[in-house]
Amino acid sequence: MAKIVSMSSGAIDPIAQTKSVFWRPVTDTTVLKVGQPVCYHSDSVLDHKDRTGDPTHLGLTVHTYAEGAQDKTARLFCVEEPLTANLHAFAGIVKALGPKAGKDGDMIEIFVPNGAILPCWIDQSVTLESTVLGIRNGAASLSYPGRPIGIAQETINRTTAGLCWVKIDPNAFGWLDNEGAALSMGADATANAYLVKVNYAHISGYRTALMIQQTNSGALASAGGSSAITGYINQTGAISTSGYTRAILGQLNVTGTVNNGGAHLYGIYAQIHGSATLTHCQRAAGLMVEYALTIPVTGDSDVVFLYANPSGGDLNSFVHMFGDGEKADVIWKFSGCGGLSTSTLIKKMGTGGMWDNAGAWIQIPIDVAGTTYYIAAGALLSEA
Repeated sequence: MAKIVSMSSGAIDPIAQTKSVFWRPVTDTTVLKVGQPVCYHSDSVLDHKDRTGDPTHLGLTVHTYAEGAQDKTARLFCVEEPLTANLHAFAGIVKALGPKAGKDGDMIEIFVPNGAILPCWIDQSVTLESTVLGIRNGAASLSYPGRPIGIAQETINRTTAGLCWVKIDPNAFGWLDNEGAALSMGADATANAYLVKVNYAHISGYRTALMIQQTNSGALASAGGSSAITGYINQTGAISTSGYTRAILGQLNVTGTVNNGGAHLYGIYAQIHGSATLTHCQRAAGLMVEYALTIPVTGDSDVVFLYANPSGGDLNSFVHMFGDGEKADVIWKFSGCGGLSTSTLIKKMGTGGMWDNAGAWIQIPIDVAGTTYYIAAGALLSEA
């Protein structure tokens, strides 16, 4: 018959599991405390006794440790302070110190991360079941910002570091990078290889496969910013003739019948809404395209701000290419032009005929099926 574990002051979650490891900090004068986070020596080439080979493995022959032989046991049984190079190898929270009282080489006991609620050393003000806490370079306490590993289970001010219950579960957070080192999908990864894939079917009603909701309750500083989703690709390798690189790709594959009762289809839908009054707002746009590459003098003629490709669709759709919906005051705004001179990108109209007021008119080049045409733009002429 299972016993009820006491949950009095200072109690430990009964589902917590422990493991014995050696404390081997990078800075050997660092003394450990109960409740602090530790990380594995994930890149060590040694065993847990600091050896590069086992002298007794094959009698008198010294066995030199190698990858693939599971020899480098420091990766399993030695821990160090959280550092940039090991944040991905979070080992757990210190439960008890050993005979060296937390000094270098001490054999300690840690709680392994499994979703248990544990007393942890933190240095922030936290709110029950709300504040996310993590580990970061050189920090002896759980803190933020950092690599998230848990959620506070008490409301308390710990700007002076101290203990707090935290639910330790790194798997609850979508963190898939390796602190700057590349994660590999394998040399034979196909076009259908995913780090994260959400695939589900539903019949009717409004559904969202992935929702990211962010609430900013504080004011943004003059240089502040916020992004619910950021698509960033650091393309350092060459791109082949047929290669595609897209920071964000939106594809809507429609194979069923689209009814005539008001269906809406959008590959990407961008909307600004709310009740705010835009007083002295510098810029507001449902979609902003910013181009920051240098266009060469020759070649690469298909470098544009907006590229529309019907891909076999009805070319008549371009009649409504610049639909204005609710008749906004300004539909499109061209500014900056990527640093190019107006003589290159925007040309002045000639005089004669309807262009008699040539100084007020410009022509904006667009590419239609490989041929350059121009959109005329200028001041409104009197109809008199």
